[in-house]
Amino acid sequence: MSDFSVRPVNPPTPSIRPALPTLLALAAAIFVSGTAEYLVAGMLTELSGSLGVGTAAAGQLVTGYALTVLIGGPLLTVATTRLPRKGLMLALTALFVAGAVVCATADGYGQLLAGRVISALAQATLFASALTTGAKIVAPQRIGTAFAIMSTGLTLATVLGSPLGTFLGQEYGWRSPFLAVAVMGALSLIPLALLVPRTPRPESTVARELRVLAGRDTRRVLLLTVLSQAAVSSVFVYLAPSATELAGFTAGAVPLLLLGYGAGGFVGNLVAGRAADRDLGRTLFTVLGATALLLAAAPFALTMQATAIAEILLLGAVANALAAPLQSLMSRRTGGSSLALAVNVSAFMGGHALAAASAGVVVAAWDLRWAGLAGVVFAVVALGVAPRERRVPVAV
Repeated sequence: MSDFSVRPVNPPTPSIRPALPTLLALAAAIFVSGTAEYLVAGMLTELSGSLGVGTAAAGQLVTGYALTVLIGGPLLTVATTRLPRKGLMLALTALFVAGAVVCATADGYGQLLAGRVISALAQATLFASALTTGAKIVAPQRIGTAFAIMSTGLTLATVLGSPLGTFLGQEYGWRSPFLAVAVMGALSLIPLALLVPRTPRPESTVARELRVLAGRDTRRVLLLTVLSQAAVSSVFVYLAPSATELAGFTAGAVPLLLLGYGAGGFVGNLVAGRAADRDLGRTLFTVLGATALLLAAAPFALTMQATAIAEILLLGAVANALAAPLQSLMSRRTGGSSLALAVNVSAFMGGHALAAASAGVVVAAWDLRWAGLAGVVFAVVALGVAPRERRVPVAV
């Protein structure tokens, strides 16, 4: 029997509407911090020319941000274990804004990189704190839906971050996107302050958080997160060149295709969040199975425009349909551990990195058409790790 085996439950399903304003306020904060992550990718050319560095060096601004989230996020979460969540989220958002201001006023590459690191420090802990707060203001059996609502902030950031950086950077200079993010971050403090309730100081200790993180259940969920994200991201890494070189779309059509990917993700995220409340194990199994099938079909579907559009929409849906169920599973398996949730955010980053590396190897060995081949393998292995139970415990 799976390690995730639990007693069947059939709780009532109270409305989530009373908590919706607070969840949207948390989603807004997540959106702003997530947007900063993808901002630089859209204006590497402008940054390279203005700062007098190569494109590869400019690209390290993306890498530095990701590594800070991956490593610094969990460390900051440990350091803030005993702090009240609302005050912590306000402080982290302010830290994020400060980093964006440093970027907007940077007079060189080093200062810009420092600003990116400052902003990135806030992201994983802010996301984890938002999830733990959201879980406390809804009925236990609606946690999946709550996580999906909050995750829409990250879904929108994924789609809009790079286009926003590209447009503002080209029209008004590379400093303007950072200034825009700083303003949005400052504005997001208002709903956080007004709508998020104060919760008791966490009773958990650093020792307990570390003990939970080292537990078998936690490690298995982290593995599932890495594998599933490596699967769903394997085609996305090369989506733009695949659209132009394989399907024959013009370069001008790529932003529309990415918006379609995001639209599919928005719907998939919300649908999967509600489904996870009813049957988390089956939801994960269904999404991972669909991912494997879509990735297996990608080498053929991406060669014709009509099928490529359908493939991209569906890939967006399954890619974002995993976020809420995976975080919901982690929350329920660890009693709502902030550190486990923060590390799970880092595991998403790890999955993206694994996807980029594996897809790159496949493309170099064969060609662009087979970029998602390794993703099929990751999805199949993830199916073996995912829980099979029809029900999961609802207490957080």
